[in-house]
Amino acid sequence: MNKKELVKKVASRVGNTQKNTQDIIETACEVIMEEIANGERVSLQGFGSFSQKTRKGYRFHSKFLNKVVDIPDKKLVKFSPSSLFKGIL
Repeated sequence: MNKKELVKKVASRVGNTQKNTQDIIETACEVIMEEIANGERVSLQGFGSFSQKTRKGYRFHSKFLNKVVDIPDKKLVKFSPSSLFKGIL
């Protein structure tokens, strides 16, 4: 399912226009991304929670380049589904 299909399904279920529904979904996604970027955790009861995780950097020897390469820390988004969500899978 892509974004357009999601907008169609949600709009038909709530009886709203597709344009208004698209604006709501886009705004919700923007707010979630902003909060996670600020290091906050976003929990949606019955769905799951989003949080920021940092993968520690490391160093390895590249045989191809024949030198040591440093990989820096990397920030990732972690999603943990709720038990209700896990129950329907």
